[in-house]
Amino acid sequence: RTRDLELRRSELERANRSLQREILARHRTESALHQSRSRLEDIIAVFEGFIYTVNRSFELQFINPKLMAYVQHARIGDICHNALYELPEPCQWCPLAQVFEGRTVRAEISSPRDGRWYYGIYSPQENVSGQIAGCHAIVIDIHERKQAEDVLRQREAFLAEQNERLGSSLKGT
Repeated sequence: RTRDLELRRSELERANRSLQREILARHRTESALHQSRSRLEDIIAVFEGFIYTVNRSFELQFINPKLMAYVQHARIGDICHNALYELPEPCQWCPLAQVFEGRTVRAEISSPRDGRWYYGIYSPQENVSGQIAGCHAIVIDIHERKQAEDVLRQREAFLAEQNERLGSSLKGT
């Protein structure tokens, strides 16, 4: 009987050591996950653009602090085109149909809310089964760049016109 008890004690000690290793591994994994989540939250908090996620029903699932400050009244569960652009219907440029087909969409849009230009990247958000459940959106303000492009286009047109006039006057002499 003593021998059986010794064998059982030995088995329990091995099982205990194994459980302690698993517990330690789990604590390390939880710590790494916490650090990773903390870093991601820090990045999202200081990002100058807008980040949001939306589901197939156009409901907002996540809004970063910058976007929340911009649209002050928007809340999780609100309809995106309503909350973000104050539109009663889905946006004319809405990329969700393409995103739900599995494509990432990149687009420049002029917001009806403030008339500013934005560049958006809209990508599929998969659920645990690998099905597309929503859309991740990252949107940055490019208004100043678009204004500079317009100035450059106008300048280019002016110079082309001047060049044509100069060419015509040289042919005439």
